[in-house]
This record gives sequence, C-alpha cells and structure tokens, in this order.
Amino acid sequence: MKNMKTISIYALAMMLTTAAFSQETVTKEITGKVTKDQMAGSIFKHKDASPSVYNTTTETIDFVTSTSADEKFVTGVYSSGELHESYPDGYGMDEFWVLLSGSITLTSEDGVAVVYNPGDLCTISRDWKGRWDTEGYTKAYSVYVHDGVWPGFGKLEKKN
Repeated sequence: MKNMKTISIYALAMMLTTAAFSQETVTKEITGKVTKDQMAGSIFKHKDASPSVYNTTTETIDFVTSTSADEKFVTGVYSSGELHESYPDGYGMDEFWVLLSGSITLTSEDGVAVVYNPGDLCTISRDWKGRWDTEGYTKAYSVYVHDGVWPGFGKLEKKN
C-alpha cells in the first residue's frame, strides 16, 4: 500500500508539473469558483454543462472549468450513472479526482480492488490497467491527455 501511495503521489506531481511548466500548456481563461453547493448538482444544469465526450451508454454530464491552450489539460466536474469499464491496454490519460458522491471500485489487473467513497482522492496513471465499476458518482477532476486524444474516443473536445 505504501508503494501505491508513493506511485500515486509521484504520478500527481508529474501531471501537475507537466501542466504547470509546459510552455504549450497555458490556460486561456479561468472560469471562476465552483461552490460545494453547485458541485452537489446544480452545476450540471448550467448552460455550459454538456453530455460528456466520453462515449458510454450510461448518462454522463461534464462541466469543464478550464482547458489548456494545447487542449491536453482539462479540469471540471463530472457525473456518471452506472458504469462498468475495463482498461486492458491502460487508462490512456493521467487523472486526479476527488469523489464528491457515490462510490467507485477500481480493480487493478493483479486483482487488487480499492473502493473510493465521497471525500477520497485518486490518481490514475495512463498506464494503469484494470476495471472501473460504479453504480453512479460525481467527481471533481483534472486530466492530462499526453497526445490530446481521449483513448478510444478521438480528439479531446474543449469548451469555449
């Protein structure tokens, strides 16, 4: 477990350092504060909230708070219904999130399952392989997509 924490901290540090110091990754704007009450649900009724670029059969909605100029680094608030996904070839992007509601079980390819509950933080590297299971959740997130392409879903879309 200590090794997993070290890897998570290292991955988060790398992701944030890459985003903060890359000359190509400069945010075009800061959209402002998102309150705790808004994250509880009203943010998803905002005119700029949209169905996620993530192509699933479950209802998902995404409120992007910031997109970098090179469209590789994105932050926002995301909500999803029931989801069961496998990532046998890797997760494909670096992601850090805070779970706001619901629960998520991540089971790595070696069979180790970790359950995340509201308030828990998670860092997933693009090379992580395993399974993602949830009955539904809401999270605040930041993702870094190294090549600007969502794994299996095409070019990263940004909000204007």
